[in-house]
Amino acid sequence: MPENPLVKAIYDKLGALDGVLNVAVFVGSMPDQSDIDADPSLIDGTIMDSFTGPARFLQGFVPMMEQRGSGTVVGIGSVAGDRGRIGNYVYGAAKDGFHTYLSGLRNRLTKAGGHVVTVKPGFVDTGMTWGIEGMFLVASPEDVARDIEKAVNKQRNTIYTPFFWRYIMLIIQHIPEFIFKKMSI
Repeated sequence: MPENPLVKAIYDKLGALDGVLNVAVFVGSMPDQSDIDADPSLIDGTIMDSFTGPARFLQGFVPMMEQRGSGTVVGIGSVAGDRGRIGNYVYGAAKDGFHTYLSGLRNRLTKAGGHVVTVKPGFVDTGMTWGIEGMFLVASPEDVARDIEKAVNKQRNTIYTPFFWRYIMLIIQHIPEFIFKKMSI
């Protein structure tokens, strides 16, 4: 029986699940870096919303999935976790930590017949991103959901959504540090 009270309540209501979707990106927090600079206590909430909270929630399902020998976890990360950038490096660090957690969880659950998909969306039209200046190539939640469904059905390990973010982030990741430090991204 699950130890986490929320996981237990879900289990009691629904029984064994075929999968778990973590939706932290749609309800998480991403304060402006300037707000964090002014109030470093905001770091705690950002990391809780985007890393430790989702990891603790998902961890509650691990024993059930191992016992069942199947199931899928979908963890919503962010392209922000691929490289620390001046505008949101605390949020990016939290997402990078969550990506690493999902990678380890994927390795663990694969041995038990389960699967973990890491989803790295770019900008998604949600309440968390509403009104942020400089947004471009914004995806609808419906398009992201379709990409996630395809990834689950095809047993993908990691996806970028929309797909072109894979290439944008590949370029960003390969900019040499001495040049990247001079950029304002």
